[in-house]
Amino acid sequence: MIEYDASVSVEHSTFFLTNWPSDPETHPGKLDLIANLPDDEIVFAGIGGLGFISVGSNHYAAVHVRIHPSVQAAESAGLKPVHSFITHSPELAVVTTMDFPSCVFPAPAQGRIFAEVSCTGRDRAHYLLHEARLDDVRNAEQWTVNLWPETTAY
Repeated sequence: MIEYDASVSVEHSTFFLTNWPSDPETHPGKLDLIANLPDDEIVFAGIGGLGFISVGSNHYAAVHVRIHPSVQAAESAGLKPVHSFITHSPELAVVTTMDFPSCVFPAPAQGRIFAEVSCTGRDRAHYLLHEARLDDVRNAEQWTVNLWPETTAY
């Protein structure tokens, strides 16, 4: 397993994991995807990546990405494919809503990528942003993104 860490600036309560360089045609931040989300969803899959819905804007979220080399490795770690997207690029990136990268890393493979995502610290981040009204909230919201290819990595 290979791991990467990022601290991404959250704009408009969203950030993304997408093909890099980003492709406007397949970017998961297309407004039609965000507009049709159920209220309780915090992660959604687009054609070319994942979108994340934060508890607020104008803060930094910690993102820990784990790349598993195969379906078998993910299954042995107890992971289930909750989301999937297609990568056509040799790299993926955690990016802001305005598409600025905070972490670029090799894609596990080209083709379908499975993902399982968890998030901790949402209550604390909400409190710091909306009740304590702090200006510089960093990494209170912590996301873990597990990725693995449908087929063997290249």
